[in-house]
Amino acid sequence: QSGTIRITRSAQRLPKQGIVFHAPKTHRSIRPIALSPVTLRILKSHRVTQAEQRLAAGSAWADHELIFANALGNPVRSVMSADVVRCAPTDTIDQLMSAMTERRIRHLPVVDGGALVGIVSIGDVVKRRLAEVQDETQALQDYITQGR
Repeated sequence: QSGTIRITRSAQRLPKQGIVFHAPKTHRSIRPIALSPVTLRILKSHRVTQAEQRLAAGSAWADHELIFANALGNPVRSVMSADVVRCAPTDTIDQLMSAMTERRIRHLPVVDGGALVGIVSIGDVVKRRLAEVQDETQALQDYITQGR
């Protein structure tokens, strides 16, 4: 409600234990973070959706007080990738489309020299491919027209 969110604990995935919640490493990690009006509006809407999920789940709801949880209130680990597929700035659109289609993913982190330099979405790839097809079409039309 106040336009801030307060970090009070962290989650860690441990082998054979799954997700474990604990206090942040330092006292300075427990802090408020200012939210933009857009983010605040989205989170308020999400809170309504989560309340509906909580009601639908009934006693099966596991209340871990998470902002983002699955339909039963548990961490979203079941839908997250442990083995993150990455791409490089030099990868072609065809390579990106292939990776996204085969793995059924919508976003690829772009890594260069071990550093994250961006994220490519399926929308970015489709937009670029569409531009390529339009350019090819125009080149063919120009070739045909000039040949007459």
